[in-house]
Amino acid sequence: MPSETPLPAPSYDRAQERFIAVGTGVIWRGIAGECGRVAPLLERSTDDGENWVDVTPTYLEIGELIALNSFAGTEAEIVASMGEACRVQALRTFTQGQFWESYPDVLASLRYINPVDSASIERPIGAVAAPCADARDLHSAGAQLAISCDGVTYRLNDDSSWSALPASNVAALAIADSSIVVAHLSDVCNGLALTRYAEADGTSGDEVGCVSIADVSAPVTIATSGDGVLVWSGDEWKITSP
Repeated sequence: MPSETPLPAPSYDRAQERFIAVGTGVIWRGIAGECGRVAPLLERSTDDGENWVDVTPTYLEIGELIALNSFAGTEAEIVASMGEACRVQALRTFTQGQFWESYPDVLASLRYINPVDSASIERPIGAVAAPCADARDLHSAGAQLAISCDGVTYRLNDDSSWSALPASNVAALAIADSSIVVAHLSDVCNGLALTRYAEADGTSGDEVGCVSIADVSAPVTIATSGDGVLVWSGDEWKITSP
C-alpha cells in the first residue's frame, strides 16, 4: 500500500548520478563517478535493456561522466572530466561506443551542470545560475532545459529565470517533445508516480503512470521512448507505458 505521507525525495552521492539516452534501436546509460575517486560507467544496449555492453572510454582516462546524449541515430556524445587534470571535454563515438574522440567545438554547443560548481549551468550563450546550490538531472531538448533542485523540477525560461513545476519529492525528470515528465514520490503510488507537464501550461500536470520500485531511495533516472518511460533505479530496469 502507498504510504500516507510521501517520503523525502531520494538523496545520494553525486558519483551515483545516472543518465539515459535513447537513440534509434539503441539505449545508452551511465553512472557519473567522480574524477579521481570513483570510476564512471557507460553502457549500451540494442535489445531494450535486456543486455548491456560496457563502452566506457577508460583507455582515454575518463574520470567522470557529466552528460550523455544520443545523436545520429545509433551514436552518442558525452561530456566528461578527462585525465588526471579532470579537464572537461565533449566526446563522440561514430562506432557505437567502440572508439571515442574529443570534439572541442562540440563542447561549446552543449548544456550541462558545471562539475566543480553544481550551482552553475553551462550553455552556449553563457552560464546561468541554478535556483539551488546542488542542481542535478539536467535535461535539454530544443529550447527546453530542466533540472532538479532539492526535490523540485525547474524549467528554464527564455529570460534565464526559472519556473518551478508543482510536483514535490521529485526523484528524476525527462523531456518528451514539448512536455516534461517527472518521477516523484506520492501518497497514491507505491513507488514512483509519473506526471507530465505540458510546455504551454506548467501549472498543472497529468498523471501518466506509477512505477513499482523496490527502493525509492536508490539512485534513479528516467527517459522517454515513444509513449513509454524508461526507469533505471538501483539494479532495476523497467519500461512502462502510460
